[in-house]
Amino acid sequence: MPTVTDPSGRSWTVHRRWHLRDRDRERRAWARESLRDAWDWLEGLDALAEVPAIGIIAGIAAVVVVLVLVFIPIVILVGELLVLVSVVAGTLVARVVFRRPWTIEAKASDGEVRRWEVVGWRASGDHVRFVREQLEHGMPLPPEGLASGP
Repeated sequence: MPTVTDPSGRSWTVHRRWHLRDRDRERRAWARESLRDAWDWLEGLDALAEVPAIGIIAGIAAVVVVLVLVFIPIVILVGELLVLVSVVAGTLVARVVFRRPWTIEAKASDGEVRRWEVVGWRASGDHVRFVREQLEHGMPLPPEGLASGP
């Protein structure tokens, strides 16, 4: 993300905000933990390898489990990508059809955060550029809240 520096030397990042949910991070952590549990289970099969018939059966089961562990993450990845595409498309449709505002956020290097709500993709892009120009030239920022554009 491009940053701008105001005359006082603070750097600012100004962008449209896409709301990501913590639920996605939790889902990925759960998948990693499940894979670790499955690997621990496979390591427990070493004791069975001493008996030849059980060793062969355990080997076949291990191959099946490994194949499942390889293909399930791929299926989950494709499913998550489909969900992501549908959420992005739904978000865009909802914002366009229902005129939901985009959140424009300016974050300073010292932790200060300013936010504006702007209706419309083009208007929100114009507002991002306007806020960046205001910051670069040391001009006062518009009041926070619902903005109609620059």
